[in-house]
Amino acid sequence: MKKTTNRWIALVAMSLGVFMGLLDVTVVNVALPSMAIDFKVDCKINPNAVRTKKISFL
Repeated sequence: MKKTTNRWIALVAMSLGVFMGLLDVTVVNVALPSMAIDFKVDCKINPNAVRTKKISFL
């Protein structure tokens, strides 16, 4: 019984981790246009910032 409980805890922990990563990338994608306007940055640079952020979490 204990082994099954540990597997469920591990599954929940991993699922939450994946969800948090997805949520973080979504928030960054939504915030990038506003950040580009505030920092007066050309929009062509933004996809590189998103890729760098995604890679840093892997």
